[in-house]
Amino acid sequence: MVRIAVLEDNAQCKKSLQSYLKKYAEENQAQFDVTCYDNGMDFICREDEKQFDLIFMDISMPYMNGMEVARKMRADGDDTFLIFITSLAQYAIQGYEVDALDFMVKPVGYFNFSLKLRKALQKLAVKQVRPKIPIQTRDGVQMIELDQISYIEVRQHNLILYTDLGELTIRGTLKEMEEQLSGYGFARCSNSYLVNLNRVTSIANGQAKLQDGSEDGVWLTISRRCKASFESALVTYLGKGGSASC
Repeated sequence: MVRIAVLEDNAQCKKSLQSYLKKYAEENQAQFDVTCYDNGMDFICREDEKQFDLIFMDISMPYMNGMEVARKMRADGDDTFLIFITSLAQYAIQGYEVDALDFMVKPVGYFNFSLKLRKALQKLAVKQVRPKIPIQTRDGVQMIELDQISYIEVRQHNLILYTDLGELTIRGTLKEMEEQLSGYGFARCSNSYLVNLNRVTSIANGQAKLQDGSEDGVWLTISRRCKASFESALVTYLGKGGSASC
């Protein structure tokens, strides 16, 4: 089920978008959960805090226009796919500022709509198999793809994330990070390290070898206290189709 939001203050345009989504779903055996909002303020202040996979958003809306909504979303670490709808094509250029996926110029026809929607759904399918988590840094919220993280080290009151893009230091505890990553294939090998099980290539002499982007990889000690739970987590991960090997 793909969760879609439609932000449009024009009743006729909103009705058209709803009918297009219904038609596309029927033609392609897709399932959409569609929620409509009359303006950006209603969307931002929604009480149910509903999360979406894709948003169709008019740029010109009362109270809070589409660009303002998008900037607020991105500042909060929300990387939901956005497709802007506008009456003037030149306004769509602003979409690059907020990493919009695409845009459509009114009046929107079904053929063009279906092409844009298909492209969005294809990208969404890729995104969903590469989950991300929001990380609070000094510069704001940063979305990190989990498969880019090799391991996480706690050092005093800081967490150091060793990723394919380099090291990232944030404030926090390993327990909090462990809870945040629960269910995503991470496990402690000691009180100091939280390991991405997909990066484990071998276990020998009380150590786990991880791929960390370097030629030789990195070896982390498996503590006696964590040995049983770590090896059990690794076996369970492999049993679910993980690609680690040992």
